[in-house]
Amino acid sequence: MNIEGSKIKALIEVYGRSKDYPEKSYLPFFCRDFDVNYTQWNAYTRGKQNLGTKIFDLLIDIFPSLNLNWLLKDEGQMFTTEEINAMVLTEPKLNYERNVTNLDLMQKLEEMHLDLKKMNKK
Repeated sequence: MNIEGSKIKALIEVYGRSKDYPEKSYLPFFCRDFDVNYTQWNAYTRGKQNLGTKIFDLLIDIFPSLNLNWLLKDEGQMFTTEEINAMVLTEPKLNYERNVTNLDLMQKLEEMHLDLKKMNKK
């Protein structure tokens, strides 16, 4: 299906901004992060190549709140929810198995100190 390249470019820009990537690197970093072909995606952003169903599936996986009416029919907003945080683009919250105590920190620092001493002796 022929989709305006500017729409694909806009989606990649949203992704790049969410990751604080340099503006000129949005597409290369997007391709690296999702292990997709740069030449192919560059053609998509220029509207030179049609999107197949696998590409739609990938876009939906990357952008779960993508409004397909916007993408296909130019109706509505880019995303179905107003919260960008609802997308996969946000950093995951870390869940720690246990609380780290001061004793744990001191032991780790002592280990690191010993490792540094060993490295300096070599």
